[in-house]
This record gives sequence, C-alpha cells and structure tokens, in this order.
Amino acid sequence: MSIRSKYVEHGVDDYYKHHAHDYQNPHEELIKDHLRHYIHGLGLTPTSTLDLCCGGGEVTKYLDNIGFNDVTGCDPYTHELYENNTSKECLRLDFKSIVQDGLPKHFDLIVCSFAMHLCPQSMMDVLLYNLSINCNKLLIISPNKKPDISSSFELIDEFEMCRVRSRLYVSKN
Repeated sequence: MSIRSKYVEHGVDDYYKHHAHDYQNPHEELIKDHLRHYIHGLGLTPTSTLDLCCGGGEVTKYLDNIGFNDVTGCDPYTHELYENNTSKECLRLDFKSIVQDGLPKHFDLIVCSFAMHLCPQSMMDVLLYNLSINCNKLLIISPNKKPDISSSFELIDEFEMCRVRSRLYVSKN
C-alpha cells in the first residue's frame, strides 16, 4: 500500500502518530536524481538549506554527502527520526506553525520533497508568502503539478523523471 493511500485511510496526523519512528521515503532514489539535476546540472552550491518536511533525512544526508553542510530539518512528525539519522537539528514546525509565525531564520534554499501538496489549500497562499520572505530559492519535488505557487515565487526550472516533477523557484520577496 502506498504512503498516499495510507494518508487517505488514516489521515496524515494519525499515520505519523504511529509511523514517525520508522518512516522511510519510498522515493529516495528518485529524489536523489532530482537533486543531482539541480546541483550538478544547474550548479546549485552549498548554502544554508532547510529540508522542509524532512522525514528521516534522506535529502539532508544526500546534501551532506556532496558538501551542503549547513542543512536544517523541519518536520513536526519525524523530528526524532531525522535527528537520529543525521545528527542535525530539526525544527518541529508544521504548515500551520509556519503560516502563523513564519520561519525562525532565513535560508538560501528550501527543499520540500513529496509534501507540499499535503498543505491545506486554505493555508497555501500565506504559507508560500512566509516561505518566500525566508528564502531565496525553493525546490519542490512532487508526484504532481500542485501547488501553484506563482503568487510568491517565480519558476526558473522544471524537471520531470519517472512521473516525478521538480520545480526550482526564486522568491519574489
């Protein structure tokens, strides 16, 4: 059963209540391929990076291995797993917290893989605005075209592989 179907069956909160300690992103290899496209293909360089909705730290570990040493995780559900897997700090913020309070610091790059589409549409515009004032670039890796974030970010590159789409944006704010 896919993670998506488990979210539908149990709800995101309930799913992670029971699986935060053993979560593993089933798309890890595809995510690495998309990161390679941006880092090697477009020349993204090591910067302060937020791994938003970081899960077990798959993105962070890959970035660490290629020299992105200033990476912070952010996940309200899997923060303990992330910290155990990466030995790095993990913010415990969910979408609602970021909507209400923003982020605690500025990041050059925010990477969000397989999670942005889970944000309720009613919070999306404020979430994106708050992210845009706290980062220079946003990379979304997703199984679909959602969300439309053109109000706060400008699309500078899009890449698709194996029905997974990644989009690199620059902040308008």
